[in-house]
Amino acid sequence: MMKHFPKELIAKKNDTEMYIKMVNGSLWMLGGADEPTSWKGTNPIDIVLDEYAEMKEQIWTEILRPILTENKGTINFIFTPKGRNHAWKIFEYAKKCKESTGRKYLLWDYFFYNVNDTNAISEEDLEEAKRDMPEAMYRQEFLCEFIDNAGLFFRRIEQNLWNGEIDINNNKQFQLGADLAKYNDWTVLTPFDLHTFRAGNFERFNQIDWNLQKARIEAMARRYTQGTEGSCKIMLDATGIGDPIFDDLQKQNLNIEPFKFTETSRKQLLENLAILLEQDKIKIPDNEILINELKSFQYQLGERGKIKIKVPEGLHDDVVISLALAVWNVGTPRVHSTIKRLSEFNTENTQRSRFNYEN
Repeated sequence: MMKHFPKELIAKKNDTEMYIKMVNGSLWMLGGADEPTSWKGTNPIDIVLDEYAEMKEQIWTEILRPILTENKGTINFIFTPKGRNHAWKIFEYAKKCKESTGRKYLLWDYFFYNVNDTNAISEEDLEEAKRDMPEAMYRQEFLCEFIDNAGLFFRRIEQNLWNGEIDINNNKQFQLGADLAKYNDWTVLTPFDLHTFRAGNFERFNQIDWNLQKARIEAMARRYTQGTEGSCKIMLDATGIGDPIFDDLQKQNLNIEPFKFTETSRKQLLENLAILLEQDKIKIPDNEILINELKSFQYQLGERGKIKIKVPEGLHDDVVISLALAVWNVGTPRVHSTIKRLSEFNTENTQRSRFNYEN
């Protein structure tokens, strides 16, 4: 940014506090907006809020607007849409002020440029983005459309909730998703019924030693193992610290498979869960912790237009990862050995049964 400031106008530059003092006494300062109240007591006359849609509305309505009103100052809001939030409201207000008859002199203006107006991105890169991104996300990030929940990764969450406990019967088969952690995060265990395609209530715990964690994983796997045919398969996070855990549990003659996390495998794991939910193929527990985690997952546009699946800083994703492991490569629902499908009976047998019943 320094190339935009003529050297002969600069009296002092402070890189630590990120300000430039001009020879005429003016001050240019760069700062963050994570904590809006930190700007109380300042006295700016011109402000630029970059990525305003990502900021808290409070920074304008409660902090900066009163200051600029008193100073008769100016402000620019720069942003890419993020649904119909506070940035959308101020954009619509500016449009109304500019376009309403008799209000031309209100000091509001707006400018709208999408990728077709700027030509800032090549056709090849745009075509790649269209292939990799959900349509709503593409329309938001490149066409600048105000679409609610465009970045939401998991959909049809509420439509696939259920209450209750999954039934453990002889020779039923289950898959157990185990996401490991020790201190800050949680170890989470989620059972999944391979016949009804319903996930059961998860167990989670942290800040306990590995021996106790291994014992709990084994105990839960045994609980959902009913005979040889109904053995419970464990999908275990075997990345890093999980590798020796996998080795130890495998020695206990458990049906266990490791899952190694990489950027690609994590994306595939989460996409599989998202597809199962969107196609209404599975049911998940009506649990506030799980629902909140699912809703926190967002598509984010990274460097050079690369799409990432992110959770906001400070939030957990352990319950979702455990669920995703529990439904990994589950195929189609299995038929319980004690239940016969109607297709197993031919027409002749069905008619004979009906005749005998009527007699």
